[in-house]
Amino acid sequence: MFSVVFPRSGGEYVYVGRTLHPSLGFTVNAVMTLCYVSVGAVEATWVSTFTFGPMFSLLNLEGWTSVSPIATFFSVPINQLAIGVLMVVLFNLLYLFGNRVAFATKKVLFVITGIGMVIYIAAMVSMSNSSFVANWNSVSSFSYNQVISTASTAGLYSTSVIFPVSTVAIAIIYADLAVNGGQMSAYAGGEVRNPQRNQLIGMVGSAAVFFALMFVVIATAYSTMGYNFVTSISYLAVNGNANYVLPAPLPALWVVVSYVMRSPIFTIVMAIGFLASTIGNIMVITFEATRIVFAWSFDAVIPTKFSDVNERFHTPHYALLLIVVVETLFVYLTLFTAFSAFLTYEVPCIFTVVTVVGIAAVALPYEKRWKDLFSSCPRIITRKVAGVPLMVIVGVLAIVDGIVIAYVSTAPQISGPFTPEYLYMAVGFFVCGFAAYWASHLIQKRRGIPVDLMQRAIPPE
Repeated sequence: MFSVVFPRSGGEYVYVGRTLHPSLGFTVNAVMTLCYVSVGAVEATWVSTFTFGPMFSLLNLEGWTSVSPIATFFSVPINQLAIGVLMVVLFNLLYLFGNRVAFATKKVLFVITGIGMVIYIAAMVSMSNSSFVANWNSVSSFSYNQVISTASTAGLYSTSVIFPVSTVAIAIIYADLAVNGGQMSAYAGGEVRNPQRNQLIGMVGSAAVFFALMFVVIATAYSTMGYNFVTSISYLAVNGNANYVLPAPLPALWVVVSYVMRSPIFTIVMAIGFLASTIGNIMVITFEATRIVFAWSFDAVIPTKFSDVNERFHTPHYALLLIVVVETLFVYLTLFTAFSAFLTYEVPCIFTVVTVVGIAAVALPYEKRWKDLFSSCPRIITRKVAGVPLMVIVGVLAIVDGIVIAYVSTAPQISGPFTPEYLYMAVGFFVCGFAAYWASHLIQKRRGIPVDLMQRAIPPE
């Protein structure tokens, strides 16, 4: 709804900044950007840890013993750094040649991912639970029943499909995070034609398709592998149990099914599908972050050089290069420092931002400056329910969702033992963003730049 009211690039920066205050808009937008870019960096390391490393380890188990040294290659941190940086640079710099080239690449990645998922689902549907158990027991030194019993003994408190309320609340976090990329098109709102139609299809449609597809993926996993086994193998992996036998840090479903299938071709296809989805997501994050930096620069919060657009390819190239450099730095920090630990409470940060966006949505219909703009919006925006603007209702739901998830995600089951230093760091992200805005604001005002007017008006097309 915000992307229709303010069809401009920048996301929360514009929505919250124009509705509540520019400093608040920049603060929450900066925190969200930090979270997204750090996730992109982590996913760049997955190219080694969740794709090539497991793939070559599985191929070694399947009889291709000559590839064992290659599997070892992808387990070395310096090699993981080189591969991660290569992925970040190689694919993200495609944007330098315009959106057409990058988007065509993402379409190909999407198709490859889809093919991999279809083949995975077909494999699961064609395999009964008894066949899966027999296959697992024939290839693993740790039997199917031992996986379940060991996890239970180690502390897995329940393998029942009857979920207590607290477990459902925690599970909702993952459901929310799973579709947390659906709103990415809002960050490039100025480049979306007919936002009333296309943003609705893009955001809500993608979430609906994703949930339907994931339901099939998870349902087939539970049906074929067994719910108790899925939860147990996951529990062993997360807790570093010595009896976890899969060649991947966590039991990604493609790794589990490839482990029992023992088919080199199947393993390669699954790995390529996972790789395509990972690279595609990194490209989406970079695109979104680049548009945010562009919006900041356009409003003179950061040097205006970052809002320069290449005349030939129509790309904010300086903003893109900045994000690629930052993401490359984050890949290094992820692999060689404790930086990731200080992002332990990243999920509460994200949903704190959701809460603030909800507050802005509640305030917008009653904001005097935007009253005429709001009333002139399409009916999907101005519609009322029992006399209350629909946007206000949706905003209240966002506030509730944000507060609940931000709180629940601090639970030990999600974030591990409570660590005050990590929580202070999360708060520090917001403080630093707020301070950075006001420092920039004062500097620009001393230069005679009318930032107050720039940052309160609707950005031009």
